[in-house]
Amino acid sequence: IAHILSRCSHVEYRGTRFPMEKDARQSVFSVVGEMLQDGMKVIAVARKHVGTRKEITPDDEKDMTLVGYLSFFDAPKQTAGESVTALKRLKVIPKILTGDQAAIALSVCRRGGISAEHILTGTQLDEMTDCELKKVVEETHVFAELTPGQKVRLVSALKENGHTVGFMGDGINDAPALVRSDVGIAMTSGIDIAIESADIVLMKNDLMDVPTAIKLSKDTIRNIKQNLFWAFGYNTIGI
Repeated sequence: IAHILSRCSHVEYRGTRFPMEKDARQSVFSVVGEMLQDGMKVIAVARKHVGTRKEITPDDEKDMTLVGYLSFFDAPKQTAGESVTALKRLKVIPKILTGDQAAIALSVCRRGGISAEHILTGTQLDEMTDCELKKVVEETHVFAELTPGQKVRLVSALKENGHTVGFMGDGINDAPALVRSDVGIAMTSGIDIAIESADIVLMKNDLMDVPTAIKLSKDTIRNIKQNLFWAFGYNTIGI
């Protein structure tokens, strides 16, 4: 929103064009802020008459007129909160890595039961050294306004700290992190590049499948260790 507003000199209201004064800008931010707090994604729409020219350059992106907004609301899946609780019981720490604005991420956390006492943005992340990030990534669970490269950097930091990292994503911006993670998870509703980059594709849009799969895997590994124990002895397999 801020990037579009910085290129607008006027605003259109009920068919009439007005200069974009300071009060008008503040009004826009107030309206948009309320929508962001409700978890909506907001896109500002502006226009400019450029005559009959066939070529448009970045220099033309100024003195535009704000005409309105497009807002989208992606409600968290019904099983989101339940799956987060189940993951915590399995000693899995859920973290959110999103390109959305911080206010949207906060709204999703409230609905999903994820701690969001501190949110780190992509801009703040860029100011940190790798050593600083390796410490912060342990204490922070919500990261917003991220680029695809920043998601990869966070996944890498967690892996370097000794964690086994699973990453779930369904968009083109998630593909690099899906590849970098130990286990990339996508859904059939995701785009092709995300599905192709993932190690596991969930056939149902049920997030409870993830903790269920982790529990089954833990049970399987425990059974294998127990069988090896009885077959070869405690000292032999080093349990």
